[in-house]
Amino acid sequence: MGDELKHYGMPRRSGRYPWGSGQDAYQRAIGWQGHIEQLRKRGMSDSEIAKNEGIKTPQLRARIAIAKNEQWNTDRNIAVNLKDKGYSNMEIGRRMRRNESQVRNFLNPVLAERAAIAMTTANMLKENVDKKRYLDVGTGIEGQLGVSRTKLNTAVSLLQEQGYKVHTVHVDQMGMPGKFTIYKVLGAPDTEWKELVNDKSLIKNISAK
Repeated sequence: MGDELKHYGMPRRSGRYPWGSGQDAYQRAIGWQGHIEQLRKRGMSDSEIAKNEGIKTPQLRARIAIAKNEQWNTDRNIAVNLKDKGYSNMEIGRRMRRNESQVRNFLNPVLAERAAIAMTTANMLKENVDKKRYLDVGTGIEGQLGVSRTKLNTAVSLLQEQGYKVHTVHVDQMGMPGKFTIYKVLGAPDTEWKELVNDKSLIKNISAK
Protein backbone atom coordinates (compact mmCIF):
# COMPACT_ATOMS: atom_id res chain seq x y z
CA MET A 1 0.00 0.00 0.00
CA GLY A 2 1.35 3.43 -0.93
CA ASP A 3 2.65 6.17 1.33
CA GLU A 4 -0.55 8.15 0.68
CA LEU A 5 -2.43 5.76 2.97
CA LYS A 6 0.05 5.59 5.83
CA HIS A 7 -2.60 6.79 8.34
CA TYR A 8 -5.40 4.61 7.01
CA GLY A 9 -6.69 1.69 9.02
CA MET A 10 -5.52 2.75 12.47
CA PRO A 11 -6.95 0.23 14.96
CA ARG A 12 -9.68 1.59 17.21
CA ARG A 13 -8.95 1.88 20.88
CA SER A 14 -11.13 0.63 23.67
CA GLY A 15 -11.69 2.31 26.99
CA ARG A 16 -11.49 6.01 27.79
CA TYR A 17 -9.91 7.94 24.93
CA PRO A 18 -8.69 11.44 25.90
CA TRP A 19 -9.77 14.09 23.42
CA GLY A 20 -6.80 15.78 21.83
CA SER A 21 -4.30 12.96 22.32
CA GLY A 22 -2.71 11.06 19.47
CA GLN A 23 0.02 11.84 16.97
CA ASP A 24 -2.03 13.78 14.43
CA ALA A 25 -5.53 15.08 13.71
CA TYR A 26 -6.51 12.05 11.64
CA GLN A 27 -5.51 9.60 14.36
CA ARG A 28 -7.33 11.68 16.96
CA ALA A 29 -10.46 11.69 14.79
CA ILE A 30 -10.39 7.92 14.27
CA GLY A 31 -9.62 7.24 17.92
CA TRP A 32 -12.31 9.57 19.23
CA GLN A 33 -15.03 8.18 16.98
CA GLY A 34 -14.00 4.62 17.74
CA HIS A 35 -14.13 5.31 21.45
CA ILE A 36 -17.60 6.86 21.26
CA GLU A 37 -18.93 4.01 19.10
CA GLN A 38 -17.66 1.47 21.63
CA LEU A 39 -19.52 3.26 24.43
CA ARG A 40 -22.69 3.45 22.33
CA LYS A 41 -22.47 -0.27 21.62
CA ARG A 42 -22.41 -0.84 25.36
CA GLY A 43 -25.80 0.85 25.49
CA MET A 44 -24.72 4.25 26.80
CA SER A 45 -26.71 7.29 25.69
CA ASP A 46 -24.99 10.46 24.51
CA SER A 47 -25.82 12.17 27.80
CA GLU A 48 -24.24 9.28 29.72
CA ILE A 49 -21.17 9.34 27.50
CA ALA A 50 -20.83 13.09 27.95
CA LYS A 51 -20.99 12.69 31.73
CA ASN A 52 -18.38 9.93 31.51
CA GLU A 53 -16.12 12.27 29.53
CA GLY A 54 -16.65 15.18 31.91
CA ILE A 55 -18.33 17.39 29.30
CA LYS A 56 -21.84 18.45 28.36
CA THR A 57 -23.89 16.66 25.69
CA PRO A 58 -23.76 19.53 23.11
CA GLN A 59 -19.97 19.61 23.48
CA LEU A 60 -19.81 15.84 22.95
CA ARG A 61 -21.84 16.09 19.76
CA ALA A 62 -19.73 19.00 18.55
CA ARG A 63 -16.56 17.00 19.14
CA ILE A 64 -17.99 14.09 17.19
CA ALA A 65 -18.76 16.48 14.33
CA ILE A 66 -15.21 17.86 14.51
CA ALA A 67 -13.74 14.35 14.41
CA LYS A 68 -15.85 13.38 11.40
CA ASN A 69 -14.80 16.58 9.66
CA GLU A 70 -11.11 15.87 10.34
CA GLN A 71 -11.45 12.35 8.95
CA TRP A 72 -13.42 13.45 5.88
CA ASN A 73 -10.92 16.19 5.02
CA THR A 74 -7.99 13.81 5.31
CA ASP A 75 -9.72 11.19 3.15
CA ARG A 76 -10.55 13.88 0.60
CA ASN A 77 -6.91 15.02 0.47
CA ILE A 78 -5.81 11.43 -0.14
CA ALA A 79 -8.38 10.98 -2.91
CA VAL A 80 -7.45 14.28 -4.59
CA ASN A 81 -3.75 13.41 -4.37
CA LEU A 82 -4.34 10.04 -6.03
CA LYS A 83 -6.58 11.62 -8.69
CA ASP A 84 -3.87 14.15 -9.50
CA LYS A 85 -1.52 11.22 -10.06
CA GLY A 86 -3.85 9.88 -12.71
CA TYR A 87 -5.61 7.07 -10.88
CA SER A 88 -9.22 6.23 -11.78
CA ASN A 89 -12.01 6.49 -9.21
CA MET A 90 -12.19 2.71 -9.09
CA GLU A 91 -8.46 2.39 -8.38
CA ILE A 92 -8.61 5.17 -5.76
CA GLY A 93 -11.45 3.33 -4.05
CA ARG A 94 -9.45 0.09 -4.07
CA ARG A 95 -6.42 1.80 -2.53
CA MET A 96 -8.51 3.61 0.09
CA ARG A 97 -10.78 0.62 0.73
CA ARG A 98 -13.81 2.75 -0.10
CA ASN A 99 -16.53 2.27 -2.69
CA GLU A 100 -16.55 4.36 -5.84
CA SER A 101 -19.48 6.53 -4.73
CA GLN A 102 -17.51 7.58 -1.64
CA VAL A 103 -14.56 8.49 -3.84
CA ARG A 104 -16.82 10.63 -6.01
CA ASN A 105 -18.01 12.41 -2.87
CA PHE A 106 -14.42 13.08 -1.78
CA LEU A 107 -13.70 14.60 -5.19
CA ASN A 108 -16.90 16.69 -5.27
CA PRO A 109 -15.93 20.38 -4.73
CA VAL A 110 -19.42 21.29 -3.49
CA LEU A 111 -19.23 18.70 -0.70
CA ALA A 112 -15.70 19.83 0.10
CA GLU A 113 -16.93 23.40 0.52
CA ARG A 114 -19.72 22.26 2.84
CA ALA A 115 -17.27 20.24 4.94
CA ALA A 116 -15.05 23.30 5.29
CA ILE A 117 -17.83 25.54 6.62
CA ALA A 118 -17.19 24.79 10.30
CA MET A 119 -13.46 25.54 9.98
CA THR A 120 -14.09 28.67 7.92
CA THR A 121 -16.64 29.85 10.50
CA ALA A 122 -14.23 29.10 13.35
CA ASN A 123 -11.49 31.16 11.70
CA MET A 124 -13.89 34.06 11.17
CA LEU A 125 -15.07 33.92 14.81
CA LYS A 126 -11.47 33.74 16.03
CA GLU A 127 -10.55 36.82 14.02
CA ASN A 128 -13.49 38.75 15.49
CA VAL A 129 -12.87 37.62 19.08
CA ASP A 130 -9.20 38.53 18.83
CA LYS A 131 -10.32 42.05 17.94
CA LYS A 132 -13.38 42.42 20.20
CA ARG A 133 -12.59 40.03 23.11
CA TYR A 134 -16.28 39.16 23.67
CA LEU A 135 -18.54 38.06 20.83
CA ASP A 136 -22.25 37.19 20.89
CA VAL A 137 -22.67 33.65 19.51
CA GLY A 138 -26.18 33.08 20.84
CA THR A 139 -29.55 32.57 19.19
CA GLY A 140 -29.90 34.26 15.81
CA ILE A 141 -26.20 34.73 15.11
CA GLU A 142 -26.19 31.73 12.77
CA GLY A 143 -28.63 33.66 10.56
CA GLN A 144 -26.24 36.60 10.35
CA LEU A 145 -23.44 34.24 9.34
CA GLY A 146 -25.52 32.23 6.90
CA VAL A 147 -24.72 28.88 8.54
CA SER A 148 -26.72 26.31 10.48
CA ARG A 149 -26.80 26.35 14.28
CA THR A 150 -25.02 23.00 14.26
CA LYS A 151 -22.16 24.38 12.16
CA LEU A 152 -21.89 27.41 14.42
CA ASN A 153 -21.79 25.25 17.56
CA THR A 154 -19.11 23.08 15.97
CA ALA A 155 -17.05 26.16 15.10
CA VAL A 156 -17.35 27.45 18.67
CA SER A 157 -16.28 24.06 20.02
CA LEU A 158 -13.26 24.09 17.72
CA LEU A 159 -12.20 27.36 19.32
CA GLN A 160 -12.88 26.02 22.83
CA GLU A 161 -10.40 23.25 22.09
CA GLN A 162 -7.89 26.03 21.36
CA GLY A 163 -8.49 27.67 24.74
CA TYR A 164 -11.23 30.16 23.89
CA LYS A 165 -14.01 30.43 26.47
CA VAL A 166 -17.80 30.40 26.32
CA HIS A 167 -19.59 32.55 28.91
CA THR A 168 -23.32 32.59 29.69
CA VAL A 169 -24.59 35.99 30.84
CA HIS A 170 -28.04 37.22 31.88
CA VAL A 171 -28.78 40.75 30.64
CA ASP A 172 -31.77 42.66 32.02
CA GLN A 173 -34.34 43.71 29.45
CA MET A 174 -34.75 47.49 29.44
CA GLY A 175 -38.07 48.63 30.89
CA MET A 176 -39.07 45.11 31.91
CA PRO A 177 -38.16 44.48 35.56
CA GLY A 178 -37.41 40.83 36.30
CA LYS A 179 -37.05 39.99 32.62
CA PHE A 180 -33.70 39.17 31.10
CA THR A 181 -32.06 37.84 27.95
CA ILE A 182 -29.52 35.03 28.11
CA TYR A 183 -26.42 35.67 26.03
CA LYS A 184 -23.97 33.01 24.91
CA VAL A 185 -20.65 34.79 24.53
CA LEU A 186 -17.40 33.61 23.01
CA GLY A 187 -14.40 35.12 24.74
CA ALA A 188 -10.66 35.19 24.23
CA PRO A 189 -8.60 32.68 26.27
CA ASP A 190 -7.71 35.28 28.92
CA THR A 191 -11.28 36.53 29.49
CA GLU A 192 -13.17 36.14 32.76
CA TRP A 193 -16.91 35.71 33.32
CA LYS A 194 -16.82 38.27 36.16
CA GLU A 195 -15.40 40.96 33.87
CA LEU A 196 -18.25 40.42 31.44
CA VAL A 197 -20.92 40.45 34.15
CA ASN A 198 -19.58 43.73 35.49
CA ASP A 199 -19.67 45.37 32.06
CA LYS A 200 -22.16 43.80 29.67
CA SER A 201 -21.43 46.48 27.07
CA LEU A 202 -18.33 44.44 26.28
CA ILE A 203 -20.55 41.95 24.41
CA LYS A 204 -20.10 42.71 20.71
CA ASN A 205 -22.11 41.60 17.70
CA ILE A 206 -20.43 39.92 14.77
CA SER A 207 -21.53 42.77 12.50
CA ALA A 208 -20.12 45.51 14.75
CA LYS A 209 -17.04 47.32 13.49
